[in-house]
Formats: sequence, C-alpha cells, structure tokens
Amino acid sequence: MPKLDPKLKRYFKGYNYSSEIIMMSLYLKFRYSLSYRDIEELSKVRGLKLDHSTIQRWVEKFAALLDKEIERARKHDVNASWRMDELISKLMVNGFIYIERLISTVLALIFYFELNATL
Repeated sequence: MPKLDPKLKRYFKGYNYSSEIIMMSLYLKFRYSLSYRDIEELSKVRGLKLDHSTIQRWVEKFAALLDKEIERARKHDVNASWRMDELISKLMVNGFIYIERLISTVLALIFYFELNATL
C-alpha cells in the first residue's frame, strides 16, 4: 500500500477514521476495482464499521487529490526521441551491391535498393 505523504495529512483531519483506514479503502477501490459494498464487507472482517456511502464520499473527495500526487510522482520521459536497433548488411552479387536494412527484433525488410558496384 502506498505511504501517505506528510503534506497530505492535513486533508485527512476532522474525520472519524484515521488516514491509514481511509487510504486502505481508497487503495482497495482504485487498485482492485472493488465495489463499495465489497470494501464495506472486507472492513467488517477486520473489525471496522464502515458504511458503503462513507467510502463513496471518501472516493469523491480524495480521488482528485491522489491523482494529482500520483501524476507528480510519476516518472516522465527523459527525451522524446528514440532509436531503433537495426542491422545493415551489404551483399556483392554480379557487380551490384545490395544494401538491406533490417530490424533486428522482427527481421522485417524495411527497404531494399541496389547500387552499382562501379560507383
């Protein structure tokens, strides 16, 4: 389960349940796509009295907040460019040089052209 950032603790003040219980309910909802009643049943097994409407209110309140925090913490691309592994082979056949460019993983022929060996 993800840890709660200390900056977010202030948003959880004033609730009857601790921030750990609220975060566990949100984690179950978002990670496993459980229904509110399923989360209510799981909390009953653990000895907590939660109502499904309470969990729904928590989701409505904290979903946008957690989304912003996760987006900020997510790794971003270092560079927008990328390189393809390739293999270039040259064949000398009957006075012509054939140059083939192949993708190494798929071995698909991308383009094929010939050059005169006299050039």
